[in-house]
Amino acid sequence: MDNKKKSIIAGSGRGLLIAEILLKELGCQVAALADTNTAIHHNIKQRLDEYGGRDAIVVRTLGEALKLFPDVDRVFIVTPNTTHSALMEEALEAGCHVFLEKPVAASAEDLARAARAAANHPDQVIQLGFVLRYSAFYQKMEQMVSSGKLGRILMIQMSERLSASHGACYRRNWRRLIENSGGFLNEKSAHDLDIMCWLKSSQARPVSVYSVGGRHIFQKEGTPESCPECTDTACSFRANARKPFAQEYQLYYDSASEQRCVYRSDADVLNHQHVTVNFSDGSHGHLALIAQSGCEGRDIIIHGLNGYVSGSLASGRITFADYSKGGNKEDISVIASNMHGGGDRKIISDFFECIESGKQPAATLADGILASRLAFAADKSVDGGLPVKLM
Repeated sequence: MDNKKKSIIAGSGRGLLIAEILLKELGCQVAALADTNTAIHHNIKQRLDEYGGRDAIVVRTLGEALKLFPDVDRVFIVTPNTTHSALMEEALEAGCHVFLEKPVAASAEDLARAARAAANHPDQVIQLGFVLRYSAFYQKMEQMVSSGKLGRILMIQMSERLSASHGACYRRNWRRLIENSGGFLNEKSAHDLDIMCWLKSSQARPVSVYSVGGRHIFQKEGTPESCPECTDTACSFRANARKPFAQEYQLYYDSASEQRCVYRSDADVLNHQHVTVNFSDGSHGHLALIAQSGCEGRDIIIHGLNGYVSGSLASGRITFADYSKGGNKEDISVIASNMHGGGDRKIISDFFECIESGKQPAATLADGILASRLAFAADKSVDGGLPVKLM
């Protein structure tokens, strides 16, 4: 296969999911996967072989991969948030198109760096990893908005609720620190902020943010440092003996981190937050995010002048009501899929199509930058107790 059809992946973990989709579902090739943790290179290679990528090699850095394969023109960056802008810049300078995992960055400075790098390479595709946009569920929501059936959108209500095991990630691994993640909202719900802005994009732009939040969930005295030392086997946050939450592609397991007692963490991220986004047309969007819930999932209600539509991502259930017809409810559900609504394969296919056709991705770097700016502004509002204007 022509090297122009091969890919380089920076970062294992979710990078292995991408490799599996490329190799097993799309019939594409992977030239190399780069990961700085050399201790797991053998395991990464085993996975690549299982997926059908026997010709793929494993290297330590993206730079090494780019030197070994100078003709490869597409790079997937699925590394920790603090590395995104630098690696994107490196890939762009090597002449590659870039798939960048969300969020764009963990700081405003790195957002600016990413924007400068993109401006210097306007002819290269940058696909932002907002996979939820590509799910059948949210595409149906967008179709309802763009069809005009709802009329002008007045309010969008969204919620994301994590299970106890999922929320514990934000007390144990690298996501627990703002300096690494850019905050709970930025890391977990940049997706949702993007969806909100996407649904309103034809009508208005966000102009200010007000948010409240706290760190009240994980408060308990007298617990030991780690789960293996604890006798409370009924604790809902008790760590799995081997694997952290939803990390089937995560080959490195840091037991000291992943088995840390959630009540004895140095975490500084928020664990519950409510965000109000005000738009230029006077409408508003609301997002509630919480790290522990007995009802995990994402829900949305879109209120328009002419009707409303509501639904749940996990079930695919969607209900539409047309006020001109007496508000009678109509079931317009889609088929339920995996946790990303089946969008993982679609977003990669769109990335490749954009490279071939020259069209812009549905989710761009600018969209990612806006979502992170909203997240940073929301956290600033929590700290200051006042609305924050977007400049």
